[in-house]
Amino acid sequence: MLRILTRLKATGMSIAEMRRYAELCRVGPQTYGTRREMLEAHRQQVLDRIAALQTDLELIESKIKHYAEGDTRDLASP
Repeated sequence: MLRILTRLKATGMSIAEMRRYAELCRVGPQTYGTRREMLEAHRQQVLDRIAALQTDLELIESKIKHYAEGDTRDLASP
């Protein structure tokens, strides 16, 4: 249980949601459906964040290339 809670925290799940997940685990197998739904929703949030970070990374890489090539045309846009 500690391993999954650690990963959920690292990926941005709130403490309240982590507590809810842990409580559902304690209740037993009858909560599998609810836990799956929680994890599916969290997975989507993580995927959305990854997509946003990928877009940010592409811009950063573009700027690195720009500076590496010594292009001075765009000095007004840091």
